[in-house]
Amino acid sequence: MSKYVYGIVCFFALPIFLCIKPLFAQNMNTFDTIDFGIQVVSNINREDFHDYWNPQKGINLSAKTPFYFGDVQAGLQVSSFESLKRDVLGFNSFFIFAGWGVTIDFFHRWDWFNGFCVGNELMDFGKSVSKYSRFESELALSLNSQVAYHVNEKISVNVNASHKIIYTYNKIRLSFVSLGINYSMDTPAWIQDFLE
Repeated sequence: MSKYVYGIVCFFALPIFLCIKPLFAQNMNTFDTIDFGIQVVSNINREDFHDYWNPQKGINLSAKTPFYFGDVQAGLQVSSFESLKRDVLGFNSFFIFAGWGVTIDFFHRWDWFNGFCVGNELMDFGKSVSKYSRFESELALSLNSQVAYHVNEKISVNVNASHKIIYTYNKIRLSFVSLGINYSMDTPAWIQDFLE
């Protein structure tokens, strides 16, 4: 495992070790609120993959709620990758995910969420070529870290860093930064009943 990967793992794992006590303390506010988020996403790393595709700005949509331990989240990240080679097709990427993490309140109005998510990376190449299908679907894992500033009880702005591994034959590793906004609401009673 490279020093680069060790650095990423340490960056995301450290906050969880710092808050090990709340990690094992049962949450009394399970499913009380839902935070809806939208972020503009930009891919910032470069590897062999980027010799063939140029990443465009993407969008991330998510929902997060307190769980019995930590928080659970689900969402969709949409990105586009333009072809850099004449014999390679560009594609749109749809990452449908679910995950878990821990939120740390560390300053007045500030919190820090760290977690991971697992999902399906669906790549749409627009058309089929010879023996290759239009769609490719792969398992993907992402580590996430988000710092949020709460403007008021309902609205927060955030900056997020994430590192995603897509388990194709040759693994694709993509690092992202994003900026966005979250809106928090009380969970309707019927949704709480369904989730519990």
